[in-house]
Amino acid sequence: MYMNWNIVLFDTFLGALMLGTISVLSQKFMNVPQYYKILAFIWSVPLTFFFFINMTSRAGLNHVQNFSRHAIIGTVLTVIFALLTIRLSNILSMDSLIYMNFILAVLSVILYFSFRLYEII
Repeated sequence: MYMNWNIVLFDTFLGALMLGTISVLSQKFMNVPQYYKILAFIWSVPLTFFFFINMTSRAGLNHVQNFSRHAIIGTVLTVIFALLTIRLSNILSMDSLIYMNFILAVLSVILYFSFRLYEII
């Protein structure tokens, strides 16, 4: 299989630019409460979706459709985890919230591969 290194470098640059910008802004505005609201919005707006759709589009429309279906699965789980976090934030400690989200994320990945959802849907 031929590897187009120009595309790899472009994707790497684009991803690094996106995440690097977020890292710089996080350091600069770490003590500004509105920053985290803006960061959550930017993360949940389909900017990362665009990045991956751009990469997926090179393989064809069928792959874009499949990618989008599985993105919906991940997004629904993220919404559920966010709602749980908000609901339990007055009950659980900060550490417990973090551990809960980590465990739920890992469990989701394990179940996704255990049930081979990538082959079924």
